[in-house]
Amino acid sequence: LVIVLALAPVAPMLMMLRAYLMFVRAVDEFQRRLQSEAVAIAAAITLFASFAYGFLEEWAGFPHVPMIWVLPVFSFVFGVAHLVIWRRYK
Repeated sequence: LVIVLALAPVAPMLMMLRAYLMFVRAVDEFQRRLQSEAVAIAAAITLFASFAYGFLEEWAGFPHVPMIWVLPVFSFVFGVAHLVIWRRYK
């Protein structure tokens, strides 16, 4: 029961993912390109940052940061990347 309750927030996140995919499929090629670039940049920055911080935690004594922060960081970086890419084409 604890496991089911702990994973309960995953269901709305999956619905958000489905809605985002439906949105991306509905927009034109330019918007799709903006979204794709922003996702790629956000994924790369978030993955490399979390990978590097893992080494800092393990070997340099940095404080532990829970994995639950990866998605909010990804979302923030996605927003910033999307804004930068959008302004580049404006």
